[in-house]
Order: sequence, then C-alpha cells, then structure tokens
Amino acid sequence: MTAPLIRSATKRQFLIQLGLDPNDGRTQEIYWMFKDEATRAYETQLQGRRDLLRAEYAGQEPPYAAAHFTAEAFSSVVRYIYSRACSRAKAYYDRGHVPQGDNWVISWMLYHVCRWIELGVGVGIFIDIRNVL
Repeated sequence: MTAPLIRSATKRQFLIQLGLDPNDGRTQEIYWMFKDEATRAYETQLQGRRDLLRAEYAGQEPPYAAAHFTAEAFSSVVRYIYSRACSRAKAYYDRGHVPQGDNWVISWMLYHVCRWIELGVGVGIFIDIRNVL
C-alpha cells in the first residue's frame, strides 16, 4: 500500500506516488489502462444517473462533476472498477487500498474522468475522454 494522494494532485504526482516514471512509455500504457477502466465505469454506472446525485444537485443537468454524486454512489463505482479490473491493473490498484475508505488510485482516476467530462462537455465541445487525460 502507498500513502493516499489527494484527488486534486497532478497526473505526474499520481504516477510518482505509484512508483512509476512519468517519462516512461510503459507508464503511459498503465495510465491509459486505468483511464480506460474508469471511463467505461463512468459511462455505464454514472453518466446521466440523476438518481445517484446528492440532494442539492437533484436538478443539475449533465454533465456531472464527481462532487455531484453521493459519496455512496462514487464509492460504489470505485468498488465496481476494482471488481472488474484486469489483473495488471489490480496489481496497481492494490497499492491504493485504504482501510475504511475508497481505493485512492481508482478514486483519483475516476475523479479526473468526471472532471474532464464535466469540463469538456460543459464548454460545449465534445471530447473523447480517452484522448484528454
């Protein structure tokens, strides 16, 4: 297990915290693998799901930020990602285990997927999230 990283940390900080070299092409492949899993989970578990929003955002139109979802909904998707992750990703996700908390590796990636979808669509430009993070 590695020490948790705050969600607002940069991609570089994220990779270094996992013990990965941000300048190594293999690291980028690993990062893309995380991003792909989080993006697919967002698309299938969160996208357009008003029933998962916190009460104060019940009338919010998509796209949704990570903060718009209830803590339980976000945590549920973190667990969903872990349960369906490939063995290669799980080896890194296991470093992010936090007792009585969300896996910080998956949480960081899901937060950033939500952020980029919110920002990309929110400004009226379609962005394929797989090409952004």
